[in-house]
Amino acid sequence: MVQLPNKFRLFLVLIDQQEFTAAAEQRYWWDRYRINFTFYVNFAQRLHYLRFGDEPTVTTDGTAQELTQTKVCQLTPKGQRWVAGYRHYRLVHENFIPGVVDLKHMARICRRHPEGKPWEWILSLLDHGVQQAQQRTDMLTALLLQKHKIKLLQHLGKYDAALETLQAVFYHELSEPSSGYEGIHGWQLPQKYPSYEIQELRFFLEQLDLQLEDFLLRFGSWLQKRNMTHSCFTRLEIMAIVMFAYLDDEMSLAAVFARANARRNDESSNIISNK
Repeated sequence: MVQLPNKFRLFLVLIDQQEFTAAAEQRYWWDRYRINFTFYVNFAQRLHYLRFGDEPTVTTDGTAQELTQTKVCQLTPKGQRWVAGYRHYRLVHENFIPGVVDLKHMARICRRHPEGKPWEWILSLLDHGVQQAQQRTDMLTALLLQKHKIKLLQHLGKYDAALETLQAVFYHELSEPSSGYEGIHGWQLPQKYPSYEIQELRFFLEQLDLQLEDFLLRFGSWLQKRNMTHSCFTRLEIMAIVMFAYLDDEMSLAAVFARANARRNDESSNIISNK
C-alpha cells in the first residue's frame, strides 16, 4: 500500500464540509502547505475519499429569491475512516507557525506523547519554540509565541495558565533595553506599555474573580525569580507600570518613566566621568 503524506490527511480534514468554490480560492493550500488544490481534489476522488454534495442555498437579488445548488465537499465513509485519528490537524492549521507548530513537529510530538491531548501538544510546541527563541536571544519571536499561547489558553478557557503566561509577556515587554532612544535630554524611554495585554489582564481577573492586588502579589513573586540585570526598570517599577496602566493613572505612569530615565542618565554620566 502506498504511504500517503500527512499533508494529504490535512487536506481532507480542512476541505471537509467546505463549499467547493470558497475552498478553491483559499491561498493557504499552496502558500503555506505547497498543496496543489486541483491535483489533491482529483486524487482524493480517485481514491473515493472525497465526494461533492449539493446544498440548497437561497440567494436574494433585492426583489426576488432564487434557490440554487452549492457544491459542498464531503468526505466519504472511507475518507472519514482514514482521517479519524488525525482530526487534530485542524488545530495545527488554526495555530500554524512555521518551524514551531507545523505538521512535522506535530507528528514528532504525537509519537513521543501519544497519551496527550491535541491542545496539550500545541502548547508543548509553543513552549519549545519559546525556549529555542530564548536560546538564540531572539526575544521578539519568544514574545510573539507567548502571546499566541495566551490566545490559545483563553480559547480553551484555561484562564489561570493564561494569566501566568501574561506575566512573562509583561516582563519581556517592559524589561528590554532596546525600547529606549537618545533624545535631546539624554537617554529616554518612550512612555508606552503593553496596553492590549492590560485589557487581557482585566478579562482574566474578572474570569478568575481576582483583584488587581492578588495579581500583583503573584507577579512580584514571579519577578523575584527573573534576572533583572539588563532591565530598563526595577521589579517594583514593572509592577507599578502594570498597576498604574490598569488604573489608567497617567500621571503616576509618567513619574515611573521619568525616574527610570533619570536613573539611566545618571548611570551614563557616572560611566563617562570615571573614564
